[in-house]
Parts: sequence; structure tokens; C-alpha cells
Amino acid sequence: MRKRIYFLSGFIILFIAAIAFLNFQMDDERYYGLYDYVSVPENADFSGGVVNINETTGCNKGDVVAEIPAMHVDAGTFIIDVDHQNDHDAEGIIYDGDEEIDRFVLPASELNTRYEFSSKDNLYNLRINYVYNGLGRVTIKRTILYSNGLFYYDTVLYAILLTAIVVFLAFLAVKYEFFSRPARDKIFYGSIVLFILFINYIYYRPYWVDATDIGFHLSRIEATYNEIKGGQIPVVMYSDALRGRGMIGVLYPYLFLIFPAFLRMIHISPDGAIRCFLILVNTCTCGTSYYAAKKLTKNREASLFFMMTYCLLGYRLTTMTYRYAIGEMQAFVFFPLIIAGLHQISVGDKKDWPILTIGLTGIINSHIISTIQAAIICIVVGVVFIVKIIRERRIIQVICAVVTTALLNMWYIVPFLTYYMSDIDVKGHLGNIGLSYITYYVSDMLQFFPNTNPFSQLHHQMGIVGIWLIAMVIIAAYYLMSDRTSVDSRQFFSITLILTGLLFLAMATKDFPWETLEKYEKIKELAENIQFASRLYLGGESCILFGCIIALTRDGKVFLKCHRQVFIALLIIALAQGYMITDSFISRIEPFSDVSETRFTPNVADRCSDDYVPEGYWDDNFSLITAESPSADITNYKHEHLFTSFDYTATEDTYVDLPLVYYIGYRAIADNGDSLAIVKGDDANIRIAVSTTPETRHISLSFVGFKAWRIAYAVSLISLIVTLVLFVRRGIMTREIK
Repeated sequence: MRKRIYFLSGFIILFIAAIAFLNFQMDDERYYGLYDYVSVPENADFSGGVVNINETTGCNKGDVVAEIPAMHVDAGTFIIDVDHQNDHDAEGIIYDGDEEIDRFVLPASELNTRYEFSSKDNLYNLRINYVYNGLGRVTIKRTILYSNGLFYYDTVLYAILLTAIVVFLAFLAVKYEFFSRPARDKIFYGSIVLFILFINYIYYRPYWVDATDIGFHLSRIEATYNEIKGGQIPVVMYSDALRGRGMIGVLYPYLFLIFPAFLRMIHISPDGAIRCFLILVNTCTCGTSYYAAKKLTKNREASLFFMMTYCLLGYRLTTMTYRYAIGEMQAFVFFPLIIAGLHQISVGDKKDWPILTIGLTGIINSHIISTIQAAIICIVVGVVFIVKIIRERRIIQVICAVVTTALLNMWYIVPFLTYYMSDIDVKGHLGNIGLSYITYYVSDMLQFFPNTNPFSQLHHQMGIVGIWLIAMVIIAAYYLMSDRTSVDSRQFFSITLILTGLLFLAMATKDFPWETLEKYEKIKELAENIQFASRLYLGGESCILFGCIIALTRDGKVFLKCHRQVFIALLIIALAQGYMITDSFISRIEPFSDVSETRFTPNVADRCSDDYVPEGYWDDNFSLITAESPSADITNYKHEHLFTSFDYTATEDTYVDLPLVYYIGYRAIADNGDSLAIVKGDDANIRIAVSTTPETRHISLSFVGFKAWRIAYAVSLISLIVTLVLFVRRGIMTREIK
């Protein structure tokens, strides 16, 4: 039997490796032919499969003959190999975005030109333009760009991952004797594998969709990579974002971005890094949802059904397709653990309180706005079951979960509160839209077929709840009402979840009086932190689905008083609707062949232009590109990651404005060791007061944070070590007892 498994695994590995190596470039070149160029004049001659321009085409000197589309390349040395034919010397211009990097000549005396150029920085929008010289004919045939491993690393990564997955599955098959198990087991475990492949299928495509948040999260990943490479750990400041002027990283958790940032460190492209990360997030969602359901239902069929339907929730699908909202996708990973932990700590086995700690820690480090929803759900459950918690002495486990969560996350919570509670206007930028902005009609929630109107995607299609989920609520309600004589705390917990989820969804409808409630300052402040009502779908749909599964299972039995065929039908409907929602999004929006074409700009800036910046930053007159002063001469301005320096000569007391956003936590030191005052300038820039000196002085500016932050880092590190030791000891003791 084992020989059979090894042979089958080896065959599959060779097959996957062959497919990977055939479908991905394994060399260091990228080829561009006629149909790969962009910005080609409409009146150009394309006969012979080339771009041909002369005086008769109406082109003027300096017009673009052909342009290589924008792409991302890592720092290094590159060679451009161009086949061309022109009557007079022509010219090529190399850009990174709108910034000119280099120029080279296409001599009329040659038919092939090879030009080498280098860059010490990553180029996020490398493009090459060939311009018309205004004389005679210019013909551009093909271009080859050679670099130091342009796609090689990505291909090796994919091949290694695919092979590792096959080896892992083969190992599990051997360990658990998969082929000798009953057919029912094979179908069950095969269904899990097939579903994981299915839910990730949108990330196997060779192109991307220009979704709303993809550029922003690409920028976060790249900024995390740059800051870690620059020596900043933990990452608090994205100093290279916002056109090189910095952005607060702590207001949007970055911890899990270390994984794609690590892939960038080993030369994997942004495209490969984010694909691997999203597949990992999706797969982990399958794992945590199955684990949480199995913990509560003690039934693998119910757990499998929950895993599949949870991953097919309408809001989760729109989050992972239309928006690519990675923070909320990560939050979906931990919501099942939070609900399972709440169940165990309030009505189940209170010794399982670490599940709640893991869930809360995960969501805090995923998405702050989703953390608010999780906190509300925890408060609701705590209030409803407060008597039981106190009477059965569960309060100790509650305290353990809360304190452990706080200690483990102190490293993030303290810097976050420092900024959020400061006098810097970042709170308004967390959500100045208002919860009444994106709300839905009840009819939006009940639709089955996705709306085909591209202008209604955000306001209507994201409102789909799904007929299958509504049907589950009706079935669960019928079961609870028909079994009122035996309602216990477990069933009451499910009722609490369902009602809480329904309230969340009701708050996302146009019938909810948000405009009236937002007149109250405290409610408005909370509403601003959630940003817009559609986000409440995350907690709403999760609570409803979890509540229904708990209501319909008991004592290891699945779907009491209901036929399994009904739930198979519901699962089929959920799969069909999930496929239609996903396909509707990815087929209606213009695809891009590379993530660099999703407005992934130099300084990873444009797509995070309105996130968490002080008021006044985007004033038109805020246009500093180097240090400026009204009466001092500034020279040798340098900025790299968290460090900035410049020299100045002043004949009177004055100040210097720096092209950095004013954030607390900076320190300015003169060359004589004096500490200089830093204040907020007129346009939210950093302003340093300088005094008269007889000679040129040197000033260094660095982002150092606060002593309280370093204490918080130490507390979290110690807490993590202690927690891991206790968990390991508990596991060893449990095995010894067994």
C-alpha cells in the first residue's frame, strides 16, 4: 500500500513540477512584441508584425512610438535588447512612474541595440518609451528586458509550494491510512481538499482585477518589507509611503504582513507574495471555521457544512473579490475562534478559554474595525450570561482570557492608543463617511442572482446575504420553537448569536435610523470608527451562521428533526451563489496582467493617500520635496527610512520645514548634541526651530517612539514566552494523564 502511495505521490509531483515550469518563465527575461506594447499611435503601420512610423503617419518629434507596459522590478542591473530599424538615430526613455531614470540611443547604423542600466532602488512602475525623432522611418520590432531573476524566484516558489503540498498530503495519507479507509471517509476528506482548491481558484488566474483596496494593501506589504529591511521592528511608521513623507503603520495592523514581506525579502515579486498570502488566509479560514464548529458540534459533517458555508458568505466573497480587503479577510479567519471561545467560556468547557485569547489576538492584529464588532459581540454574550458566569465561577477564565489578550498585544495596543488619543487628527480619517452612507435595501439582502449593473456593485451586490442563509435562520427558528421544553444554555447561546447577527444586518439597512443616532456625539464617534454600515455584515453573517449550526446540532447528532438532504440542497445553493458572485465580479472589471498595473506607484503612495493622515496634509500648498526655511540656507538633505539629515546656515533664529508628515515620536539632534524642539508646521509637516550659528550646522532627525512603547514590547515578549511554556506544559500533562 505504501509503495502505491509513494508511486502516486511521485507521479503527481512530477506532473505538477512540469506544469509549473511550462507555465511560468524560468529565466531572467521578459519579451515584448507588437501586441505587448501600449501607447502605440493609432495611425502607425503594423504590417509585418512590427510598429512602423514615418512622416506620413502624422507623428511629431517626441511622440511615443511604442511603450512597454508598467511593471515592478527589484533593484539591480538590467539590459534592454531592442530590434529596430530607423533612418536616423532614435531615442528610448526609461521611466519609473513619471520619473525619468535614463535615456539611450537607437543608432540608425545598427539593427539591434543592447543597453544596460542600473537602479539601487526597487522600481514599482518601470516602463520604457521609444520616441519618434521627427525624421524618416522608425520601426520597433521586439524588446527583451533582462534582469537579475525577474521571474525565476516566483517560479521556484510556486514549484516548491506545489510539491510541498503534494508531499504533505501524501504524508497524511500514509499516516492515517487513507486508501484503506471506508469510501465515506475518502469522500469526506477529499471534499475538504477540493473545497480549499475551489475557494482559492480566483488567485490561480494569470491576471488581477483592479479592485478597490488592492493597491492600498500592496503598498502596506511593500512598506512593511522596506521598513523591516531598513531595521524597523516592530513596524510603527511607514516612512516611505505617502510620496516619501510617511504614514502611521500602527493604525492598520501589520503583524501578519510579515509573511508576504518575508517573501519579498527572498526576491519574490509583489504579485507572488500577495497571491501566496491570500491563498494562505483563505486556507486558514477553512481550518479555523472547521475547528471551531467541530469543537462545538462534535460532528464532522456539521463542521464540514459550516466550513463551506462560512467561506461562502456573501460579504466574505465580495471582500475577497471586489475589494481585496485583506484586513477583513484576516478577520474572517479569527471570528470562528472568538465565537467558539465565547461559547466555551460561557456555557461550555471553561478550560478552553485560550481559544478566545487566540481569536481576539488574531483579530486585533488583523483589522481594528472588525475588532470593534468582536468586542460588541463579547460584551453582548457577557451581559446575557453574566449570572451563569458568576454562579459557575467562570469569571476566573474570563479574566484569564482578557488579561492574557491584553498582555500579548500590549506591543500593538500602546502605540495605537498613543496616536489615536493624541491631538493629531487621525480619528476623523478613520471613518468620516458616516454609517448611513453605504446601507442596503432589504431586497438587496434577498437577491440570489448577482446584479449585472456595474454601477450597482458596491451598494447592491455587496448587500447579498443569500437565500440559503435566510432559509437556515427559518429552519433554526422552527427547531428552537418546536423544542421549547428542552431549551438549555447551549440553545440559548445560539438564540443570542442569531439575534445579535440579525441586529447587525438590520443596522446595515436603509431602514435603520443612523442619521438620527449620529446626532449623538458618542454614537457618532463609534460609528466613525466602524466607517460604514456594510462592515457589520462580517459580524452579522458570522453570528447568524454559527448560531444556526449550534441550534441544529446536539450531542454529536447533526441537523435534528431535519433531513440532511435539505442541507445538501442549501450547500449546493450556497456554492452556486458563491460562484456567481465571484464570477460576476472578476468578469465585469478590467483585468490587469500584473499587480504593478493596479496603481502600485513609486513610494507606494497613491492608493493610501487618504488613510490616517493629519488634517491639512493634503492642502495644495503642502508641496515640500526637500527641507525649506524662510531665512536659512539648507543643503545636503537626505532621507532614508526613519532617518533624515540636513545641513543649514542661519543668520537669525528661524525654523526649518521638512517634507515629513508631523507625527509624534520624532527626535531632532544637532551636531553638538542639543535636542531641538519639533512642532507641527502650517501644513501638517514637521517643523524644527533652529538658532543663529556662525557656521553650518548638521541636524539629524530620527523616529524613536517612546519609552512606554519599549516597555510594552518587552511585556508582550515576556507574556508570549510564558504563555507558550504554559501551553506546552499543559499539553504534556494532558498526554501523561491520558
